[in-house]
Order: sequence, then structure tokens, then C-alpha cells
Amino acid sequence: MSVSTLSRRSLSAAVLSGYAFMAANLTVQVLLVPLYLRTLGTEDFGVLMLTLGMVNFAAVGIGWLSGSLQRVLGEYAGRGDRAGFFRALKIGRAFYVGYAALAGLTAVTIVWLKTDGDPSRSMLKIAALAALYFIIQYDLAIERLAHTAEGRQATANLLQLLALILFAAPLPFVLPAGGGLAAVFLSLIASVFVARLMSAACWRGRRAFRESRTDGDLIRRLTGRLAGGYFVYGLFLLAMQADVLLVGWLGGAEAAASFVLIWKIAEVAIQIVWRIPEALSPLLIHMDARGEREQLRSVYARSGRGLSLLALAAGGAYAAIGPWLSEAWLGAAYASSDRLGFLLAGGAIFWLASARLPSIYAYSLARLVPLNRLAGAELAAKFVLTVVLFPKLSYLAPLAAINLTHLFGAAYAYRRLGRSLTAAGAAP
Repeated sequence: MSVSTLSRRSLSAAVLSGYAFMAANLTVQVLLVPLYLRTLGTEDFGVLMLTLGMVNFAAVGIGWLSGSLQRVLGEYAGRGDRAGFFRALKIGRAFYVGYAALAGLTAVTIVWLKTDGDPSRSMLKIAALAALYFIIQYDLAIERLAHTAEGRQATANLLQLLALILFAAPLPFVLPAGGGLAAVFLSLIASVFVARLMSAACWRGRRAFRESRTDGDLIRRLTGRLAGGYFVYGLFLLAMQADVLLVGWLGGAEAAASFVLIWKIAEVAIQIVWRIPEALSPLLIHMDARGEREQLRSVYARSGRGLSLLALAAGGAYAAIGPWLSEAWLGAAYASSDRLGFLLAGGAIFWLASARLPSIYAYSLARLVPLNRLAGAELAAKFVLTVVLFPKLSYLAPLAAINLTHLFGAAYAYRRLGRSLTAAGAAP
């Protein structure tokens, strides 16, 4: 049995809305950075980037919950259990917003102590605004996660897109008028608040009339071994995407810059391909919760062929026209002309994009032990090869390491993982 027409439409909407948000986000970044520099100055621009970077990094503190919560919410949605779904959502919201409030209060306290408790200091005001943004952003984040778990990823993506547009739209008028950093954070807060109101409207008429009381077993499942498995995989995935830090550590800032000039566009291409299997995740959880093994096998077979061809096309295209793309992006003065680098980057696109589908299957079906073993082995092999190859290949060492790791075992291991998850005798 193939994916239903409704599911195909939902997947198409999820992928297209995801691409729309990626394109809008890239456009906004390109347009706002010069505006920030002209109106805020270099110092305040640095403060803004540092503050937003710290807000993003703070997600590590609650990342252990996101995977298990999406899995549990998806199970309830797949079985049509509205009371269980909204009970889990209530528990997740308490953890998310509580963590954000605690982290925000801690940050404001630290800044207050550094400013000797003087509330007139501008940094204390900025810290308070950033903390408020952090709290409501996490309230919206749990909403987006719930929409995604229910299979309405397009809704989650459009909420992000709405917040992005509402944030960026007033800044070209407010910043030249002297709004400063406070105006940026007020715009962030207002945009997220409106998106949160829109999310609440999406649940209207669909929420369970009477939700069951908080279940201790549910809390233990959300915060126990399941959450630990998702957290470990998140750390592995984060470490595997930190190549620029490893190159900088081994070869310094110049080597890191040379690596970014070759790898940045390839990284975007990988993210574009990854959007497709990632959009399958809620559907896979629903199928697994209902025990629909044949549908899981059918989706894997059909998706695997298409994604392999797409990965091959993306990798081959970048290997062939990467130098031209680099020159179009950076100009002849800064573009890289390292043909070997673009060939290795094209191969890395193919391997990493091809491995995403079995990874998403294991992640969605909560088969985290084999997934983490494989991801850990891949990370270790890639790290060792990068260090060993760096004296000869310099900034190209991570790209060579990716190709060698997958060519000599990781690619086969991922295919084997996918087959084991969809085999006729696999445990539901």
C-alpha cells in the first residue's frame, strides 16, 4: 500500500513550505546584515549576534526532550488519542517554558550583577528583552513541534515564516530612526507573539474537551531512556556538523575560511535534500504507532530510490559547477578554484544525503540504539581520518574523511540499517 493522496499532499506542502522558509530566512539575513552594520554599528551588531547565538546554543539544555516528545505526540496523533496528545503537549510546554524562564532569569541576573545592579544600564535592558524573547520563542517552539507531530508540518513552517516576515518588515523603518538594539528585540518579541496567537487559532475546535490528569508514566517516558537516546543522537549530529571548528583547531582561521568557501554552498544543498526525508518523520511515527509495517516498507522503497537519484544529481552538479557557483557568490577575488575540493564536496553531498533516509527511519521509529552506534562509529572514524589526513590535505581533510568513511563502510551500514528497520520480521 502506497502513501495516501492526503499524505502526499501533506508531504508536498511540508517540503515546499520548508523551502519557502529557508529562502526567506536567507534573504532576510542577506538584507538585514548591512542594515544592522549601518544603523547599529559594529559593536552593537556584535552584541546582537552574540546574544542570538547564545539563545540558539541554549537549546542544548532542553534538546533531550524534543525527540522523545515528538515521538510520543506522534504516537497519540497516529492513534487518534486527542486527550493523550494534549496531555503530553501540556507536560512538554511546562518543561520548555519553565526551562526558558529559568535560563532567561539566570542570564538577566548575571548581567545585573555585572552592571552592579544599575537598571539604567542599557545591557540590562537588552538582557531582559532577550530573556522575554527566549521565553515566548520556546512557547512557540513547543507549538510548532506539536503541529509537526500531528503531521501538519506546513502549519509549523508557515508559523516560522510569518514570524520571520513580521520581524523583518518594520526594521528598515525603525532602525534608521534610531531604534537601536531594543527595537530589534521588540520586533522579535512582537513577531513571535503574533505567530503564537495564530498557532492557538489553529487548535480551535480540535482540542480535547477534557484532558486527563498528568500521568507519571508519561513523564518518565518523556524524560527517561527514550529522551536519553534522542539526546545522544543530537549530540552526535551536532558534532558531525562542526567541521569548521575542527579545521580551525587544526589549521587556524585561514584554513577554516578556506574550508567554508568550498563547503558552505554544499552544506545548503545537503539541507535542501534533507528536507524531504525529514518531512516524512511524522508520517512514519503514525504508521509505526498503528503497526502498519507494509506501508513503512513501501514508503522506504519508493523514497529511497528517488532520494538516491536526487543525492547523486546534487553531488554531481556541485562537483561540476562548484567553482562557477563560488565565483558567482563571492566574486573572482575570493572564490576558491580548488577542483579537488569541489570534487570531494560533491562526493560528501551524495554520501550524507543518501544516509539521511535510514537515519530518519531509525529516529522516527525510536530505534535509537543501532542509530547511535552507527552515528558514533561514523563520527569517530571521520574525526580520526581528518586528524591523520590534515598534514597532507589541510582544510580538505574533513571532506576526504567523509568520503572515505562512507566509501569503506558507513554507506553500507546505513543501507543495512534501513533494510533491518523495514524487514518483514522487524519488531513493530
